[in-house]
Amino acid sequence: MKWKSFIGVVLTISVLAAYLVVSTGFADIKQQSLKCKELRITVCDSLINNFTQPAEIKADIKRILTSEGIKTVDEQMYRINTNEMIQLLNKRSVLKNTVVYTSIDGILHIDVYQRRPIMRLQRSNSTLYIDESGYIFPLPNAQTMDMPVITGAIPTKISNIFRGEIPENETFLQQAYRLALYLDGDDFWLAQVARLEVVNENNVRVIPIEGKHLIDIGSLENFQYKFKKLEAFYAKVCQADDSTYQRVDLRYGNQIVCTKRK
Repeated sequence: MKWKSFIGVVLTISVLAAYLVVSTGFADIKQQSLKCKELRITVCDSLINNFTQPAEIKADIKRILTSEGIKTVDEQMYRINTNEMIQLLNKRSVLKNTVVYTSIDGILHIDVYQRRPIMRLQRSNSTLYIDESGYIFPLPNAQTMDMPVITGAIPTKISNIFRGEIPENETFLQQAYRLALYLDGDDFWLAQVARLEVVNENNVRVIPIEGKHLIDIGSLENFQYKFKKLEAFYAKVCQADDSTYQRVDLRYGNQIVCTKRK
């Protein structure tokens, strides 16, 4: 009886193994013959990040794939190189992260996440953005978003089409990025600062959203201390929207020098 039971177990295992081999073979054949019937692009953070319209992102992705000769719809699924697509799309300015995968129903999925800009660099002949990770990129067709803007004689050597992490030798941009993070993390200042104008290499002027006064803060070094001084000034001397003063100067150590409006 033991031998019969043993033989029965062996036969059962053999039959299952044979079934698995045959079914796997059929599955491989089916997979190789399966074609992509749909390219489905999803902008995963479009509800919280509307910097670029989802329709524009989707159209741009399709243009990129076409220009690189990458086939999608009607292409055999096993020929689609998802890793190649990820590496290609992650180089695009507005895309922070891309996930590409296929499903057994013949759909090629591309899920994308956008960069979130926190400061705009407005130069005479170009517009660049700095995102929350310190990545700089151009984007000519971006939607208008409320964020601090730097204008004027911005001391930088980066090109108009630069994209990438801020170079270590770009001292001003490194400081501007830290300032952008500071403003982005403070609801009060984010609602106060409309624009920062680089007057010269030694002075940055803050143009507030409220109030008619101008604020000279000097260089961006120790900007946290300067903004704390300004906050104390607003709390003890005048409100942020007060029009008494024409200029508020924070460049002189512990002092605040104010010029009254005539």
